[in-house]
Amino acid sequence: MNRAIHIDNANDPRLAPFLDLKDRRLASQQGLFVVEGMHLVNRLLASSFPVHAVVCAENRLSELPDKTAERCPIYLLSEKILSTLVGFAFHRGAVAAGVRQPLTELSRWRSLWPESFGLVVCPEVNDVENLGAVVRSAAAFGAEAMVLGKNCCDPFARRAIRASMGAVFSLPLLQSDDLASDLQSLHDRQGMQRIATVIDPDARPLQEMAPPSRFALLLGTEARGLADPWINLCDNRVTIPMACGIDSLNVAVAAGVFFYHYFQSRAVHFEHRPKRLRLT
Repeated sequence: MNRAIHIDNANDPRLAPFLDLKDRRLASQQGLFVVEGMHLVNRLLASSFPVHAVVCAENRLSELPDKTAERCPIYLLSEKILSTLVGFAFHRGAVAAGVRQPLTELSRWRSLWPESFGLVVCPEVNDVENLGAVVRSAAAFGAEAMVLGKNCCDPFARRAIRASMGAVFSLPLLQSDDLASDLQSLHDRQGMQRIATVIDPDARPLQEMAPPSRFALLLGTEARGLADPWINLCDNRVTIPMACGIDSLNVAVAAGVFFYHYFQSRAVHFEHRPKRLRLT
C-alpha cells in the first residue's frame, strides 16, 4: 500500500517543480518534465523513465499503482492546495515530475535494421501540441522511431506530453545536430528512401506511392511546410490530394494520413515490436 506524505502548504520547497505549470521554464530548469492528470501519471509510472515525485489529491491516492511509493515520494494535497500549486483549477487527480533523459543521437542509434523499417523525421516542427500529436500517431501506426532536428520544439513540454497521450514514453525519440548528413548516411548505408511530404500538384499522389521497405518520412512546419533544402535532399515527393478550395491540413492531421498509408501495410511490423502502452 502506498504511503504518502501529507503537505498543507503550496509553497513547500518539495513542491517547487510543480509550481505554476503554465510557466514552462520551472521544471525544465531542474532537469525535469511534468505530466498532469492521473491517466498520464500512470503512464509515466509504467515507463522506464525515472520519476522524481508524484503529487496527488487526497481523494485519488487509491488510483496510483500499489508500489508507487517504492519508486518515488508521493505528496498528498487537498484539491484546493493542489489547484493553488499548479496555478489553475485542477481536478485531474495528480501531477508527476519525470527526470529528463538525453535523446539518443541518430548517428549513434543502434538498431537491428530489419528488412522493413520506417522513421518519422521532423526537422523543425515548432508547435508543442502538434509535435505531441505527431508522436502519438507515429507510435500508434508503428514507426520504428521519430527523429527531431535541432530546431524542433521540446517533446517533453507539458502540452506536448498531453497531446501525445504519453506516447513520448514509448516511442524512441532521436535527435540529430546534422540531420542532412545523418539522413544521407542512412540512405547510403541502409538503402533508406527519403520521402518529402509536400503540398505540390506535381508531387506523387499518396495513393499511388507504394511504401518502400526502408524509408524516412519528412514532415514540414504548419506555416511553411517542408523547406526546399529538405525537399531537395529527398528521393521522392508525396502529397495528399484534396478537394478544391482546401490547400493544406494541420501537420498533425496530415501526419496521421501519411502514417496510416505508409505503416498500416506493414502489419507484420507489430509482431516483432516490444509491447507499447495502449493508446486511447
